[in-house]
Amino acid sequence: MHREISPTLKEICRQDLNEVEERTETDILHIRQWMEKQRHLNFVIDDQLILAFLRCSKFSLERVKDKIDNYYTMRTLSPELYENRDPLSPEIQRLLHVGAVLPLPKVESGSNCRIIFLNLGENVDYDTMPFRNILKLFYMVTDILLLEDDYAVIGGLKVIMQCKNPNPKYMLELTPTFMKKHALLIEKGLPFRLRAAYFMNLHAIFQYVFDLLKKMLPSKMSRRLEVFDDTKLQQLYKLTPQSALPKEWGGDNGSLGELTVLVTWKENVQSYRDWFLQNEKLKSNEDLRQGPSKTYLHDFDIEGSFRQLNID
Repeated sequence: MHREISPTLKEICRQDLNEVEERTETDILHIRQWMEKQRHLNFVIDDQLILAFLRCSKFSLERVKDKIDNYYTMRTLSPELYENRDPLSPEIQRLLHVGAVLPLPKVESGSNCRIIFLNLGENVDYDTMPFRNILKLFYMVTDILLLEDDYAVIGGLKVIMQCKNPNPKYMLELTPTFMKKHALLIEKGLPFRLRAAYFMNLHAIFQYVFDLLKKMLPSKMSRRLEVFDDTKLQQLYKLTPQSALPKEWGGDNGSLGELTVLVTWKENVQSYRDWFLQNEKLKSNEDLRQGPSKTYLHDFDIEGSFRQLNID
């Protein structure tokens, strides 16, 4: 059995995601039987998670298979992000303490998508909070949303990154290879529909990284990336209702400072500690894959993608 959802979300599923309630159990069974035949995915996931993948894929069974395969393959290819995900470790505790990754409490009206705030600016110390750790926490949070947040699964995600006064040392980490790998993770390993990603108060030195990222992503996704600053909030309001934004940006969707202090999401991430530790083994076993093993170089073509880029 899977969770009941509101009439509003049911209507979105029916109209936008091609969900047919009478066929849902059959679709879940089809994907379960397919997984049983994939020797490199030698584990079982529950019906609710399969349903989340179906909804994120608009019930295209072939897309679901690709998303599940990519989701667990990326865990094998990116151990720096998907291993040692202990919420009580010092590296994750530091990020939780400063609110480095915060899903906002209310969803956006109309789209019903979930907004996630990332902080790469004030109160974030590069020496103890490198960008790879922020990304590790981001994927921990999105894993939780995939498990429990029907709004994120059905309505999709918007990501807002605050980049005000970042430590220039972050540029040392944002190499072209690093950027390409994480562009692939967003494109292939994140099962949600990414509705938009907004970068706030982007320092000139990071504009290069933003331009590079746009070149790496498919055109459909790159068009959803925008840069704003505190003087252009009216432009932001045209794309995201003002009410859906935090109080610091004129909205009423919680205060980032208060959300950090209230430690609601800190406690939620910590409550999944056993799940994170147990699920580290849930990843593709490339030695058992039918056909050649997948690698970033050959299957996701990092080097080839760079040869095609025209970087000024």
